[in-house]
This record gives sequence, structure tokens and C-alpha cells, in this order.
Amino acid sequence: MTSKHISSEAIEAIREHMRRNALSGPNGVDAIKAKLADTEIGFPHFGVIGIPLAMAYGDAREKASTALNEIRETVDDYLDELATARDTWIRAENANTVVTT
Repeated sequence: MTSKHISSEAIEAIREHMRRNALSGPNGVDAIKAKLADTEIGFPHFGVIGIPLAMAYGDAREKASTALNEIRETVDDYLDELATARDTWIRAENANTVVTT
């Protein structure tokens, strides 16, 4: 049987990996949201006969923006919870340290 050990450093490493890759990396939520603005199609949009298409496209962009905001909030909440877990783990590690004199 393999022994596994959790540490506050491991929790922080997971937290940092998520922050760096899920939020601010080149394919992170922030980068994708920034690229979303570049997908706007200016006037005359899709032409006169494309007005319904332009409206649907604008709606899809708005839904994508809303979804990205919700994802960002969820990841931020998860990062906060990982920070809480890390801090709790540190307190547990400190409380269980054997001191010899």
C-alpha cells in the first residue's frame, strides 16, 4: 500500500497552479474574456438580411460573457476555500509538532 501525505505546501501548490492556469494563464478565464471583446462585429454587422443573425450573435456573446464571469467567481471562491484549507492545515501541523527538550 502506498502512503500519501498532505501538506500545506501541497495545498498551496494546487491553489497557485489553479490561479496561474485557470485564471491568468494564456488560456485562462481572464484571457478568454479579453478575447471575447475582439469578436464584436461592427456595422453593418452581417448586412441587412443578417439582422436576426447579428442579434443572435450578440446574445451568444453576452451569454458567454456571463458564463465567464460565473466561472471566474467560482474559481475565486475555490481559491479562497483552498487558502482556508491551507491555513487550517498549517494550524493542525503546528498543533501536532513534537517538541523535545
